[in-house]
Amino acid sequence: MEKREGIIRKRDSSDDPLPEQSSPTDSAGASGSDPGLRVKATAIRVGVATRLSGLRPSVDRALVSRIASWLPFLAILLIAAAIRWRHIGDSSLGLDELTQVHVAQSPLGEFLAGVRAHTSAAPLDYVGTRIILDTVGAIVGVGSLSARLWPWFCGVATVFAIERATLELTGSRRTALTAAALTAFSGFLVFYSQEARFYSMSALMTVMIVWTFARAIRLRRRRDWAAFGCAAVAGVYTHYFIALLLVLEGASLMVVEGIRIARRRSVGPAVVEIGRRLLPLVLVGVVTGLAFLPWYLYAARPQLSIVYAYPPIAALSPERLAQVLETLLAATWAGGPGGVSWSDWLLTAAVVALAVPGAARLMRARPETATAMVSMAIVLIPLVWVMDIRSHYFISERQFIFLVPLLYILAAAGLDTAISGLERLAEFARPRASQVVHILAPVGLAVALVGMSILPLRRVYAGDFRPRENWQLASSITEKLLCSGGRVYSNVAASYYYGVVFYAPELEPRAVFLAQHGQNEFLVDVFKRYPIGSSDVIVVYTPAPGVWVPGRGTIGTISDALKRQGFQFQSISADRIRIFYTPAGCQAAAAKTLVVSGMTTPRTSGSKGSIRVTAVDAYGNRAPGYRGTVHFRSTDLQASLPSNYTFTAADAGTHVFVANVTLKTAGTWSVTATDTATASLEGTQSSIVVN
Repeated sequence: MEKREGIIRKRDSSDDPLPEQSSPTDSAGASGSDPGLRVKATAIRVGVATRLSGLRPSVDRALVSRIASWLPFLAILLIAAAIRWRHIGDSSLGLDELTQVHVAQSPLGEFLAGVRAHTSAAPLDYVGTRIILDTVGAIVGVGSLSARLWPWFCGVATVFAIERATLELTGSRRTALTAAALTAFSGFLVFYSQEARFYSMSALMTVMIVWTFARAIRLRRRRDWAAFGCAAVAGVYTHYFIALLLVLEGASLMVVEGIRIARRRSVGPAVVEIGRRLLPLVLVGVVTGLAFLPWYLYAARPQLSIVYAYPPIAALSPERLAQVLETLLAATWAGGPGGVSWSDWLLTAAVVALAVPGAARLMRARPETATAMVSMAIVLIPLVWVMDIRSHYFISERQFIFLVPLLYILAAAGLDTAISGLERLAEFARPRASQVVHILAPVGLAVALVGMSILPLRRVYAGDFRPRENWQLASSITEKLLCSGGRVYSNVAASYYYGVVFYAPELEPRAVFLAQHGQNEFLVDVFKRYPIGSSDVIVVYTPAPGVWVPGRGTIGTISDALKRQGFQFQSISADRIRIFYTPAGCQAAAAKTLVVSGMTTPRTSGSKGSIRVTAVDAYGNRAPGYRGTVHFRSTDLQASLPSNYTFTAADAGTHVFVANVTLKTAGTWSVTATDTATASLEGTQSSIVVN
């Protein structure tokens, strides 16, 4: 009996495939002839039934467990998308954003020339912008929202990619979630996820290159090296500084493999092994170089050789380095309202401090990738600083956006190391205390993270971090100030689609662009050559209060010259946009047509509505001198309409008839206002739906 039980236990515990089932007759015969076989057959039937009955629950438990493990990350991803969507289309596109939108929509020849003319710009982000504008923009129109959808997508994708990259590097889901949360709540990354430039995509490609490189090093499969190669090509076609990361990754792999050779006694086989390991990386480098060579010869080489005329910048100091890190990690701005708060400093110090043990941890686990990341974090800021000094460019923290995701990965690894240390310490003191630390430490981290990120996010949403030029407001003011027959003069180039023309395309036929670059000392002479009169408006994009000129130092702006000629100005966006006009204003031309507007649609039958009638001249300007009498009619024969009305001086060319229109019949109707003396002077609001 013990032997039979042993057979049963052995069969039940075996992982071998089940034997083929015999027919019932055979089983019966066999069991009748041998009691041992009968017990054996019974055991097989019991085992099959047990496995089949437990199959579905085990599959369900695995599926539920997998979904549950993804829920925290999905929550972070949705929060990141919502944070980046908030207020995305509220503000006007800035000067450089308008440039990118115009270039992205241009024909191929103009597209390539436009990207080449834009400072340090690579074409891939423009291609993404064009795809969005051609698809989504065709539905919702080309404006602030559609122009920023591509960087928004790249910003959300960065959160996804950094979770995958951190999980690949550390193997810890807690560390990966921490890095994703830091990225999701980063005010700096949120700001550039809402700017139609290539910076958001640059951060994404940085993470993609780190992820694919680490995966290729670990798995050493052809498809993983191919993925790394694709990321490398896409990276250099997104921003040129990404090439530095690729170089550092190659150098890091060579150094790590060289150290491994030095530790071996037999050098010959080790050299062959390192050659085999480095060959895929060399092939990726060759393919990336060949793919980038045409664009380098066409655009990158002349772009990188430009010497600008900005004021000289001081050498990099510890104080300036601290300001750069505070801007990158806490979205601060030394010139902004409120300056740097203690929470901004604390957030910056925490990330930098945690990055040190995180780097040490990754150097032990994944030395090839970690060496490249740490090297990038150390050399990028000084290297770019020296390049800007030599090219007489200006320093902007957005040039270092590649560092932000790298620092977040290192800080997440360091934080996980610190929490693990606390757990071990708590377990040593009291075994149950480690469980409390395991639960409360991540929760406390989340609360602290959200708390310290509120101020940077509020700063971004309020427009206090890097205020953009408000060209939309400038367009509105220009339309109001422009006289009949007047022209709009501007110092920003029409070929780049800068300025008021984007938000007021009807002004383009009346626009005169004086120069392609806004150097004020040239504009003073340019303005003198144009017959600018009292009916014209001048829109100037200029630094304030003065402009630096090589060999002459700081001189007065174009504002000084125009004010001496009798112009006044309105300032837009912290004096970066100035709209000049004559104090006396202008006399509008006679009214040419009436504009009828204001009736909401759809509307309920019998409800009272308001309607506005405005007299405008041939140039689309309001005609304040209009004194005519208007008569109303409607295609709804049952409508109740205002009585005839004569415009007065107080109306200044426009009058609102408040709650004075009632459409009573269901359908689609129109309301028309006609001058009683001149029948051609009329206007209509059509397509008013009545339910």
